[in-house]
Amino acid sequence: MQDEIAKANANRKKKSSTSSGKPSSSSSTASSGKTSTSSKSTASISLTPEEATLNASFINNKGKLPWPVVKGAKVSDFGSYAHPDVPSVQIENHGIDIMVDAGTPARAVFDGVVTKITNIMGTNVVMVRHGEYLSVYQNLSSVNVREGEKVSTKQSLGTVAKNASSNTYELHFEIWKNDRYVNPSEWLARK
Repeated sequence: MQDEIAKANANRKKKSSTSSGKPSSSSSTASSGKTSTSSKSTASISLTPEEATLNASFINNKGKLPWPVVKGAKVSDFGSYAHPDVPSVQIENHGIDIMVDAGTPARAVFDGVVTKITNIMGTNVVMVRHGEYLSVYQNLSSVNVREGEKVSTKQSLGTVAKNASSNTYELHFEIWKNDRYVNPSEWLARK
């Protein structure tokens, strides 16, 4: 999926370069490997004035974003931690996992544009761009938006699917800054 994002960013650079008739002044390709917040990212994308405004607004709402579901319980957090049954095994979670009731809709945490819808292991993933930031909604049984569609805060994106391994309904939610994972809990409003 990271390669798809890198390609999408490269295509955005081409479009912005050709639409203005001159090359973009800033770098806009994402690296194909993602890093955690402990590593510094060198990738960035060129933003249109509208995207720059959206980006600034997204940043100003850090710690105030609505949750990607109306009701649910966070069952795993961002970062590295020991496996509960095998302590010698480290788990790396690039987002948070939220357990919900069957039929729960996943909703956009902020205004943005749907940049990618893909299928991973039988469930859908929706990616929404908010300037330099992306919100990622994984493990959806259905999707009710299209790539390129503008979405608004709290708009339904699709329905959360059943997690095959735990037999519960769980949304995996991530936030990226360009090609770097950031802790979603720092961006969402406190419950």
